[in-house]
Amino acid sequence: PLELADPLLQLAEKAYIRHDYASAVEIWQDLATKGNATAQFRMGFLFTNGEITRPRPEQANRWLRPAAEQNHPHAQMLLGSSFAWGDGQARDLDRAEYWFRRAARSNDPFIVRMIGSYYQATQNAAADARAVPWFERAAALGSVGALVDLGRIFREGRGATKNLAKALGFFGRAAVQGDADAHGDLGEMYLKGEGRAVDYTLALKHLSVAATQGLAKAQFQLGELYRDGRGTARDLKSARHWFEKSANNNNANAAFSLSAMYLGGELKARDGITRAYSWFVRGLRAQGLNPSVLIHQKLRPMTQG
Repeated sequence: PLELADPLLQLAEKAYIRHDYASAVEIWQDLATKGNATAQFRMGFLFTNGEITRPRPEQANRWLRPAAEQNHPHAQMLLGSSFAWGDGQARDLDRAEYWFRRAARSNDPFIVRMIGSYYQATQNAAADARAVPWFERAAALGSVGALVDLGRIFREGRGATKNLAKALGFFGRAAVQGDADAHGDLGEMYLKGEGRAVDYTLALKHLSVAATQGLAKAQFQLGELYRDGRGTARDLKSARHWFEKSANNNNANAAFSLSAMYLGGELKARDGITRAYSWFVRGLRAQGLNPSVLIHQKLRPMTQG
């Protein structure tokens, strides 16, 4: 009965959250068969993301289509994506556009941004340009992530004419709202002097925010600033702290920097050579390289002279 739909959906979501997938799927499938659009979307999504079964795009589309026809915006977005990529059906960019536009009628900023991301992911210059208005619309609807997307578009000149002033503006708007990626990009632009003069103090400020929120690249760059005394007094203890954070987030350059600091004596330890070796191996592994093949030829020049 329709009056049971919402309570049953809530029950299914609770089962899903506690990883009782069998119970969740049983409820969703029953409701989906009876025409419930939300349940149809959830079934389609399960077959799309491969979380509890391998991805099966044909099955996903079988559930997404009726949900989309009932104006479920997330189902419309995923169905549009399946047409865009040819997942489980013939590729059809006109149908993809049709479903994307129907999904966008919801004015859901996440959906509108994701549509822009689909176009950008095609690695096609024309599609990159088509992504821009979607990101602009998502940003106008309140998507902070879309502001970052626009900042990177104008920073890289991908999909629009390169404009570093605009990039700084978009990143600034997102950073005010606490976005880690925006702080990371701003910090890097100030570090490199992109769109304005180099400003290590501002670089330190923004990279500190991004690093504290866990961005590995920002942690590495912040470590460099402390190591070199740029924008702040030289502080090898802080440099080591941020390099270790970054290296533990699988950043190879941070691991190599730690190795060099131990080997060069900037970081003091009785087992400094051992630590240098260990961090160097970590760096190689972070790059997907085999340490046993490369370690001797890499370390030999560092230990000579």
